Amino acid sequence: MNVNPDREKKIRMVLNSLMITEEEANELLDLAKGNVEEVSKFIPFVLKQILYLYGKINTRSKDQKPIYGIFLFVANGEKGERLFLDAIFSSREDVSQNVDLKEIRPLVIEKEISYMRSRVDFTVDSDASKNFSLFSDFLSSPSNIYKLYNLTRKEDLNSVKQILETAFSKWNDFSIAVDLKAECSTQFSYENFKKGMLPADEGKEKREEKEETNLWLKCAPVVDPVKGKTLQELRVGDSVMVKINDDREFSRFIVDALKSIRVMKDNELSAVIVSVEGTQADNLLVSVELARGIFGKMVVAEGVKIAAGNARVEHKKEAKSTSFMWRVTFFAIASGIGALIILVIFLLIK
Repeated sequence: MNVNPDREKKIRMVLNSLMITEEEANELLDLAKGNVEEVSKFIPFVLKQILYLYGKINTRSKDQKPIYGIFLFVANGEKGERLFLDAIFSSREDVSQNVDLKEIRPLVIEKEISYMRSRVDFTVDSDASKNFSLFSDFLSSPSNIYKLYNLTRKEDLNSVKQILETAFSKWNDFSIAVDLKAECSTQFSYENFKKGMLPADEGKEKREEKEETNLWLKCAPVVDPVKGKTLQELRVGDSVMVKINDDREFSRFIVDALKSIRVMKDNELSAVIVSVEGTQADNLLVSVELARGIFGKMVVAEGVKIAAGNARVEHKKEAKSTSFMWRVTFFAIASGIGALIILVIFLLIK
């Protein structure tokens, strides 16, 4: 079989530029119609750099303290970069009994985790919290990610399983069984995964209707490069530090009202994450609750480490919620009257 020398040269150029197989280089070159300069456009559709690990754990022996859980982990294996992690651990067996790994996909696992979290209060279980924290730290290591990625690419799932079982057993001082699936896929598949996690249009419409009845302020995350966490490490319900940076006239009144009931410094306060959505520019739109009926919105770039907030929102002892709500109600009435006066003046001038 005669091989086109020019084709061979182009394949070598692609192989030297990217750490990929010859088969992948050929596929990229075919999609680029032989134009080496166009190869980069097709990388998200061909190179399987995204690692998916998902599965469940359980105590091997009934004589040991029970621990069960389900997890989903996504990373860019080639870069050793963590992209997404969600998990729930509990002493309750039913937390993972519905999961059949033979007939399940990553997005379904994520929805199952969210469903179980709404039914099981695992935050009160110290062992569950410990396992999540240690699991999160273990999967934050670029070297651990790269090792798991390489083993998955080689289809050595037994070694992946052994690594996780060893880690869980070490953390709990007794034997833990891990049942998992591991696969590598493309960046394009991950983009579809992220889209699938966003609320449906119907839910979005309902949320927008609800937003109209609440007060919303512009905020920014308080960054902590050392002890902070990225949004991939945080979940809905977690507390983070935010800063209100809304310069609109009405927001000043709301901030003053908040200061009467919340512990604040330089407009910084602890807030609770209520939703996270994707944007068109690889940023994330985060909604947080500042107080009852008062919310904030902020755009956060992926990878930014946000300072942790207080698990229990700090209120001023002398403050009364009725006083705060009265101030907000008074502002709403005053704003309405002000708008009416402006309208009357405009009509008289006209």
